[in-house]
Amino acid sequence: MNDTGDSPTVKDNPFTNHQLPLGVRLFMKAARITFRVTGWVSPRLAGLLAVRLFMIPPKFPIPRRELKIRQSATLTLHEIHGDSSGKRTNMLIASQTIAGIVEREGPFKAVVGHSFGCGIALLAIDRYRIPSDKVILFSCFTDTLWISQQFASAFAISDRVIEAMRKIAMGRYADHFDKP
Repeated sequence: MNDTGDSPTVKDNPFTNHQLPLGVRLFMKAARITFRVTGWVSPRLAGLLAVRLFMIPPKFPIPRRELKIRQSATLTLHEIHGDSSGKRTNMLIASQTIAGIVEREGPFKAVVGHSFGCGIALLAIDRYRIPSDKVILFSCFTDTLWISQQFASAFAISDRVIEAMRKIAMGRYADHFDKP
């Protein structure tokens, strides 16, 4: 299911194309049931739940192959947006964070984005005029309709609910894209 009428394969879906921990798989099954029932009763309520879930960044354990790199890295902590809960985010907040880091640390030599991070990187570069010699993007989604359809497919969200989700998100965030 996507806007071109083709059915995505599991390997093409950024929400399901990797081995997920058991807890995440169980959560996804429960979420599918919740969306099915709630979507039948109230597509708008299910749309609100979908927007909320979409804005929660997944937490995965750090892969062993990355631990050595993290242990040798120099970490710097910057408090950019006060006492954020860290439970939800969106591209607007994340791009502001990048701009705040550039303000404190100076220009980047390169900006690297993966998946959702590609959109964040591009928004930060465009909105905040982040200077960078290089931009490297991996698995960049092409548009918000596609990524929302992949999300819907992963959670078995009906077309009525995904339309409600898109309307809610547009109502909530559309005017932010016209403002720096």
